[in-house]
Amino acid sequence: SDVVLYVSTTEPESLEELKTFEQLEGTSYTATKNGTYYFFAVDEEGRVGSTLYEVTGFDETAPVIGAVEASTTELTNEKVTVTVTATDDTAVDRVVYSADPAANPAELTDTATIAEDKYVFEIDAAAGETNANTYYIWAIDAAGNVSNPATVQINIDKQAPAFTVTAATDTEPFTSGSWTGAEKVTITATCDEAEATLVFAAENDVEKAQPYTAAIEVTDEGATTYFFWSKDALGNVSDPTEFIVKIDREKATISAMQAAVADWATPVIKVTGDATDDGAGVGKVLYNSTEDFATAKEATYADGKFEFSVSMEEAIAAGLTYYVWAVDTVGVVSET
Repeated sequence: SDVVLYVSTTEPESLEELKTFEQLEGTSYTATKNGTYYFFAVDEEGRVGSTLYEVTGFDETAPVIGAVEASTTELTNEKVTVTVTATDDTAVDRVVYSADPAANPAELTDTATIAEDKYVFEIDAAAGETNANTYYIWAIDAAGNVSNPATVQINIDKQAPAFTVTAATDTEPFTSGSWTGAEKVTITATCDEAEATLVFAAENDVEKAQPYTAAIEVTDEGATTYFFWSKDALGNVSDPTEFIVKIDREKATISAMQAAVADWATPVIKVTGDATDDGAGVGKVLYNSTEDFATAKEATYADGKFEFSVSMEEAIAAGLTYYVWAVDTVGVVSET
């Protein structure tokens, strides 16, 4: 008669329960772990034959992590070396680690290297970043058994203190790289971190920098450049912050003025000339038939040259005399 084969790791209390067990397809069975396996044969009349088999060949003992030592557990700006001791009944296949406690150890690719029967790995932080994390460590053997996790605390800081550099004249804020006609510009550097040190230099070389202890007053005409850095107790140094002060108190120059009748039919007189400023640059050119600067009109100005036109009637009424001023971009007015 037909016989049905069943397998289970427990004995049934009834034939009905037995028939709920895993039914074999064929006459072989592949065990995947240690234990007692019961095999049953049931014929059409419900008669049962049974046997058992004890499987003991699988490695089901997880590795054990012993000592975990870090090169430092203090705050540092250097990479940290972690050394792990791990043992197993057979052999440890690998040691893995992650800052994610919920990580699946079998899927981790960050593995320690073997050095003198110990497992070693390094933890670091990217430049300008911090890495303050608890790292979880697992040992895995060749059979895939995973140890209980061990932990190590990492506290790396490669972030230099944040700071700001501002400036002002006696009357208004000043922006780096802009021009001013003020007598002086005062530069101030500030940092909220109490243990930070600020340094500065006239060139982009932190090795030549000196401590910043008080506001810097700039009075020289032309462009003056300073570079600022922050440092902390760990030795982190910020990128440089460049600050440029441009002072121009010199007056613009007007030259090569000419007047000619541009249109005899109207008639119209065109006045042309050059206006230059070696510092902040010419912002505009004004003209008037009187010496009253406040009511002067603006001439056309571009690329160092200006022009304006007046009618012959207006010019004669003005006595054929016009006054011209060049005003630079910081408001300094030329001689008439």
